Amino acid sequence: MRPGQLAITATLYPLLAAILWGGAPLFTKRLTRDESQTAITLWPRLLLTPINGLFSLQAGSELPTGTILWLLIPGRAIRPAA
Repeated sequence: MRPGQLAITATLYPLLAAILWGGAPLFTKRLTRDESQTAITLWPRLLLTPINGLFSLQAGSELPTGTILWLLIPGRAIRPAA
């Protein structure tokens, strides 16, 4: 690392990510005192799904259509081919 160079920023990202990932279980443990397991599981998924979808579209991903979309519909019974 050289102070003042762009490389220091690239080095700090993994360090910050490690600190945040290390802290996540501590926050989750604290949440179990007041929140239900369902809320702890559901809310992050509901909040992150649209954000991740936007990042995915921005990166060049396409929305599914046709047969792929039909296979992704939740609750649809998958029947084996005859």
